[in-house]
Amino acid sequence: IDLAGKHELGGIIIEGGFTSIKEMAKRLAPFIPPSVIKSKFDSLEKIKGLTIPKLIFHSADDDVVPFELGRRLYDEAPEPKELVQLQGGHNDAFLTSQELFMGKIDSFVGRL
Repeated sequence: IDLAGKHELGGIIIEGGFTSIKEMAKRLAPFIPPSVIKSKFDSLEKIKGLTIPKLIFHSADDDVVPFELGRRLYDEAPEPKELVQLQGGHNDAFLTSQELFMGKIDSFVGRL
């Protein structure tokens, strides 16, 4: 998402995206004070400025990056956008949902 805002692209595909480093740290390591985290890596803010087509994949079963974070990225993104809910864990959703995953990518790229 960060790079898409810095380069001219025809579209972007996001899989298992998260809102920000601070929010992920709060979920995965709540004992780390937010003031220690220097990186802003705020995808939620950056996606608001992306007017290119967006295909967002996220698994409902993701135990590392919760589905709700991907949903929030989708909700804040301007059109055109599509959210595809996958099945499977954080590292294997694209395999568990391979037919859906590849079909959506083919369709998305074909529209660019």
